[in-house]
Amino acid sequence: MLKMCSDVWRTALCCCLILTLQACGTSVEKLDDHDLRQKVFDCENASDPNTVDVQACKNYRRECERRKNAGHYVC
Repeated sequence: MLKMCSDVWRTALCCCLILTLQACGTSVEKLDDHDLRQKVFDCENASDPNTVDVQACKNYRRECERRKNAGHYVC
């Protein structure tokens, strides 16, 4: 039961994150380097990510690539 509640909260939080990122369009760009690195690390170590998590991770990796192409390697 506790795991199910945890999964529900995690899914709800991720949904809110994705909606926020899609609404702003540049929220990921505003992350500082440390936070972006941490998000990518969390993505790489996530076990059984749901669809929302996968999309958020794609956005983080895309931002890492954008910064790398701009000469600012972060992740």
